Amino acid sequence: MSLTLTLGLLGAGAETPNIEVDENLLTGFLEYFGFSPSLFFNSLAVGLGTPLLALGAGLLVALAVASVSRRRGFLLVATAACLALPPFLVTNAWLDVTADWRGLMSPEVVERGSLFLTALTLASLLWPLTTFFVLGAWTKLQPELLEADPQLRGTRLLRGLLLPAARAELTVAAAITLTLALANFTVPVLFQVRVFTEEFWIRFNTQFDLAGALRATWPLLLAPLGLLWWLRQREVAWPRLHRTAIPPVLSQQLAGWRMGSLAFAWGWLAIALVFPLTRLAVTARTWTELPGAVAAGQSALGNTLLTAVGSASVVTLLGVWLGVASGAAHNTSSASTGSAWLRRLTWLPFLLPGVFLGVVLIWLFNRPGLAGLYQSLAIVGIGLGIRHLAPGAAVIAAGLRSTDPLLAEAASSLGASRWRVFCDTMWPQLVPTAQTAWYAVYLLCLWDVETVVLIQPPAGETLALRIFNLLHYGHGAQVNALSVVMVGLAVAPLLAWAGWRRLTKRQ
Repeated sequence: MSLTLTLGLLGAGAETPNIEVDENLLTGFLEYFGFSPSLFFNSLAVGLGTPLLALGAGLLVALAVASVSRRRGFLLVATAACLALPPFLVTNAWLDVTADWRGLMSPEVVERGSLFLTALTLASLLWPLTTFFVLGAWTKLQPELLEADPQLRGTRLLRGLLLPAARAELTVAAAITLTLALANFTVPVLFQVRVFTEEFWIRFNTQFDLAGALRATWPLLLAPLGLLWWLRQREVAWPRLHRTAIPPVLSQQLAGWRMGSLAFAWGWLAIALVFPLTRLAVTARTWTELPGAVAAGQSALGNTLLTAVGSASVVTLLGVWLGVASGAAHNTSSASTGSAWLRRLTWLPFLLPGVFLGVVLIWLFNRPGLAGLYQSLAIVGIGLGIRHLAPGAAVIAAGLRSTDPLLAEAASSLGASRWRVFCDTMWPQLVPTAQTAWYAVYLLCLWDVETVVLIQPPAGETLALRIFNLLHYGHGAQVNALSVVMVGLAVAPLLAWAGWRRLTKRQ
C-alpha cells in the first residue's frame, strides 16, 4: 500500500510531480513522534500554505506602495487595517459565502477546500507583516545607489536590487507568519480543520490530559523557541510612515510594475478588507438582530471593555517602565545585553497558542488561597496582559530609541532628577508611540479568544468568546451583529482621540 503526496499547494490542481511513499512506514514514523498523519498533514498544509500566500501578496502590495506616491498613505492605512481585523469576522464571512458549497460537496472535497480557506483566511490577516518588513528594508536604500545605473529598471531592478535587499526581511516575515499560523486557534477550529492547536484544546478540555496533549502537539513548542533563537542576532527595520521614507526615484524606476502591482493590490485589498466588511454591512439580518444581540450581551460588552482597556493600560505602563529601566532610550550595550533574554522570553506567550498560556494560568492560580482571584475577571486581565506584553513593550522600546538623548543629557547636567528628566524630555517625545502601543494591545485584547477560552470565570464571558461560541452553532446573524459592536469598540478610541485633539486645538 502506498500514499501519494502531491507537491501542489493544498491540492490546487496544477500538474506537479508525485512522490510515492509507503503509507505504513510514514504512519509508523509519525505515530512514533506522537501524532496522527492527518493531524500532521493538516498542520503542515496550513503552516506552509499561509506563508506562501502571505509572502506573495505582501511583496506585490509592497511593490504597489513603492511604485506610487499619491496613494501611498491610503495603501499603508488599508494594509494596517487588514492586520487589525478580527479573525472571527473574516472567518464568518467565508463560512457564510461558502455555506451552499459545503452543503453540496462531498466530505473529502469540503475537507480539502477548508484547508485552503483556512490558509487563505490566515494569509489575509498576516500578509501586512511581509509588506511592512519589505518596505522597511527598502527605506534603507540610498538614492545614489538607485541612480547609479539608469538601465536598472522594472524587472532588472526587482531581481538585481530590491529582492536581494529585502531577502533577510522576507525570511523573517516567512518565519514569523509560519509561527503565528501554527499558533492560531480560532480560524482552524471554526473551519473544522484538525490542527495541533485544536488537538491540544480538545484533549485538555475534554480529558484533562495535559501530558497526552503535549505529546500530540509538541511541534507547537519548538516553533516559537526556534524562531526566537534564530532571531536573536537579527534586526528588522520597519518603515517610517511619511513621504520621504521610500526614495522617490524608486517609484519612477518601478513604472513597469506599477499597473500590475496596483491592480493586484486593489484586488487583494478587496478580498482581504472590503469583502468581510461589506459582507457584514449588506446582510440585512445584521441590523435587525443588532438591538437584541446588544441587549443580551451587555455583561459581555462590559467585560470586554474592562479587560481590554485595563490590560492595554497596564501593558503600556509596564512597557514604559521596562524601556526606561533597561536603558532603551540610550541604546546602551550593557543594558541590551543584560535584558536580551528576558525580552525574548516575553515573546513566548505571544508566539505560543493562547490555550498554552491558559493551561499555565490554571496551574498557577487554581489553588485554594487564590480562589478569589482565579474566579474573577482579574484572571482574564492577567492572561491578556501577559500574552500581549511583548508587542506593546517592543513598540515602546522602539519609540524610546528614537528619542533625542541630547535633551535628557542637558536636563541631567542641570541637576534634574531621573523622574524629571523622563517627564520633561522623554515623555513628550514618547506620547505618540505610547498611544500606538496602547491601541495595538487594546485591539489584540479585543479579538483574543485563545487566552480566554480555558480561563473564563463565572459571568466573565467576553464578546470575542461569545462570538466564537455562537459560530459553532451557526448563529451567523447574531455573530454579524456582535461583530458590528466589536468594530465599533475598535474605532471608539480613534474617534475619542480625534475629538480630544479638535477640542484642544480650539482651546
